[in-house]
Amino acid sequence: MTEAAPSLKATGNGALGEARARAFLMERFWVLGRSVDVEGADYLVQRRLTRANFMDRDPPRLGVVQVKFVQDGNTYISAKKTYACDEDGRPYGEFFLLLFTGSKDDQKSYLLSGSELLKEATEKTEDGQSILRVKAAKIRATSNYEMLKKKSALDRIERALSNADFMASRRFLSGFGYLKISPDTYTTTTYCHGQ
Repeated sequence: MTEAAPSLKATGNGALGEARARAFLMERFWVLGRSVDVEGADYLVQRRLTRANFMDRDPPRLGVVQVKFVQDGNTYISAKKTYACDEDGRPYGEFFLLLFTGSKDDQKSYLLSGSELLKEATEKTEDGQSILRVKAAKIRATSNYEMLKKKSALDRIERALSNADFMASRRFLSGFGYLKISPDTYTTTTYCHGQ
C-alpha cells in the first residue's frame, strides 16, 4: 500500500477523529454537527431533555466540543484561546476538547475541559490572535485526561452542562456566533452564523 500525501492523511485523520467523537457523544447527548468547522466547534452537544426546548425561558444548555486526532506524541494541538476562556481568562465550563489517537486495538481517547487546556498549553500569538498549543505527548503522558471509562467522561460533560449558568452559557454561545443576546440580556435570539 502506498503512503498517502500529507494533506490527504490529515483530512483522513480529522474525519476519523470526528467519527469517533460523534459515536462517543451520541451515547448520551443529542449531537449537532456543523457543515463547516467555525470558531472551534466541531460539535454542539445538548443533554437529552425531552421536556425542554430552545424557546423556553430556561432552555437547555449547549456545550461545544472540539475534536483532534493525532498520529503520535510529536504532534502539536492548537486552539484559539477564545475557545477555552472569555476575555478575562475565565475558562468556559461548556467547552471540551476530545483528543483521539491510535488505530484498531491501540485506540486511546482523552478529554480536556477549557480550564485543563489552559493549564496544560502554552500561549503564543499568531496573526494577532492568542493560540494555545500543547504537544500531544504531554497530554498522553498523564492518565489525568485519558478516558478509561466512557461513562465517567460522559458524566463529566453532562454535569458541566447541567451546572452551566444560563447567562454565562448564552454569552459563551454568543461569542461563538450561535446566539445573539438581545439588549434586555435575558431573551436570546438564535440565528445562523454569519447572518
